[in-house]
Amino acid sequence: MRIITTERELEEFKNHCERLIMYLGLRDWDCVYIIREADDRNAGIEYNPSTRKALFILASNREEYKTLYELAKHEVLELLLADLCTLLGPFYSDILIDNETHKVINRLVFAID
Repeated sequence: MRIITTERELEEFKNHCERLIMYLGLRDWDCVYIIREADDRNAGIEYNPSTRKALFILASNREEYKTLYELAKHEVLELLLADLCTLLGPFYSDILIDNETHKVINRLVFAID
């Protein structure tokens, strides 16, 4: 079932993200949070390691099978690995980096509660 994201949910998502960002020591990033259409994703992140800016996206129309906390954990873990992924970019394909990154994220997501 799909649900429409509210501003209140965005604020809850932001609070979860910011708490996890502090916990993981990612305070050097300037983070912005928005609601936006996100194709087939419930949430996403866009980042630029050189400017230390990150855009957290909560899908405007999303599946309700994952909590906002679960979505926040996933996206913050992507931010945790952002520098590493960027450094690997010249040497490996985007698909390979994405696949390997998500293997790590899918393991770490259970380590953080």
